[in-house]
Amino acid sequence: MGETVTFFSRLFSCGDHSLELEFHKRRGQIEHRVSMSTDNEEHPLLQSFHECEDETQPPSPVFTELLDQNETLFLTGATTLAHWSMSIEMVDERIVFDVACRMKAQLSILESAYQILSSRYKETIEVVVEDADMRELGDRLVRIVPISQQPKEYPATVQWRYSIACTTN
Repeated sequence: MGETVTFFSRLFSCGDHSLELEFHKRRGQIEHRVSMSTDNEEHPLLQSFHECEDETQPPSPVFTELLDQNETLFLTGATTLAHWSMSIEMVDERIVFDVACRMKAQLSILESAYQILSSRYKETIEVVVEDADMRELGDRLVRIVPISQQPKEYPATVQWRYSIACTTN
């Protein structure tokens, strides 16, 4: 049940290097890894992180479907309390992640979380956030938290964007 199966990957050119997004399913959910490819070597940098204690209120997006629309990737999924969507596309040599969560009721927290796989990630990529705050928890986790998490009425939609680009050329 905990087996990880890779089913899709996409290379994005960043100057002399490439960023690779590799998508895999684990426990029925789609997760992704960000790696830098240089001279036929792959350097895993970040892995989406989806562990949570309460499966009805996961803090990170729950994706179960991926649709490839040429230049743009779309991911969708749902829990009993929320529907999730994300688009991923290359804009000006940056991989842009646009995330939305439609909530039926208040969730305890919303975030896009990444496990840091290599201490080199700060030297090789830059993460920029919009409508969100980025927090690093030591050298193991990056959390991207939307600024507006507490809508006044429900159902409500919360959105946030972030992008990743190569810093080495």
